[in-house]
Amino acid sequence: MTYKSVAELEEGAKELELILVKAYKAACPPREIKLGKGQPWWNKDLRKARKTARKALRVALKRDDDASWIEYRSIRTAFRNECRKEERKGWHSYCESITEYPEAARLVRVLAKDRTCRLGSIKHNDELVSDPKLVLDIMMKTHFPDCQITDHEENTLPNTNLNWSEAEDIITTEHLEWSINSFAPYKAAGPDGIFPKMLQVALKYIRDTLIALFRASLASGYLPLNWRKVKAVFIPKPAKTTYQETKSHRCISLSSFLLKALEKNHRWVH
Repeated sequence: MTYKSVAELEEGAKELELILVKAYKAACPPREIKLGKGQPWWNKDLRKARKTARKALRVALKRDDDASWIEYRSIRTAFRNECRKEERKGWHSYCESITEYPEAARLVRVLAKDRTCRLGSIKHNDELVSDPKLVLDIMMKTHFPDCQITDHEENTLPNTNLNWSEAEDIITTEHLEWSINSFAPYKAAGPDGIFPKMLQVALKYIRDTLIALFRASLASGYLPLNWRKVKAVFIPKPAKTTYQETKSHRCISLSSFLLKALEKNHRWVH
């Protein structure tokens, strides 16, 4: 399989993207997540203590005297204290079990989640701007001051002397498999909606197509339009006194993992 023109390269890239997304949606349809009722720190001793407390309550309701109610409240207090103790112990055990950075980072994000930090109104020229489009425009001009939006799309190959031999040396099966499998499986996808796990699972079926696309892209010096798209996300910086300043947020860029894989293949050699 060889892509010999920009049109073929564009069509091949779009077709691969559609196939991957369609296969993913068919294999993993959306479904409602049912949260478990149990707690990880719950154990048989607590279950036994709860049973004892319920028995004491039934006795107190039946006898309805001071002694029975005092005994029930004492048993209930002891049960609640044990629950809190086991809950704290379970939390400590969970924190101590975290040994890898991704898991720790996920925990930090959950604990630090604060709705007041989200990008909303922004101060600009001593005025508070709330319109979403204006806010994004201000943020883009602040974080990407030299960026210009154009409608220009290349339709011809920029290099007529294609070095296919060098592209074949760079894009090999070994290099491709290494680059795809080097990504963490569930990193956030770019605008194309393709995350690493999709490529890793489908690699044995799309290996030849990927090799052909990557070689054609390197040899021609042309990147398919969908690979160039980047999703910019503004996230709050920690410990800021206000989040109405443009510099109180930082921008992360989510690009296509197909482009990232191509870059890794090139770095392998260069």
